[in-house]
Amino acid sequence: MPRDTERLTDGCERVRDASHQADLVTFGAESGGIVWLGRTKTGDVAAIVVTSGLPGAKA
Repeated sequence: MPRDTERLTDGCERVRDASHQADLVTFGAESGGIVWLGRTKTGDVAAIVVTSGLPGAKA
């Protein structure tokens, strides 16, 4: 699966998966965790995952 990673401003990152026509965007949360936004090919948010920011914690 071809994937393209792009660094965005303020530490954000976008990963594109051309085979699925989908993007995944990550950005930091105030808690120190990471927020992952998964979008459909029409641009709608499909999933939101927030990690706690604690070492070893699961999303």
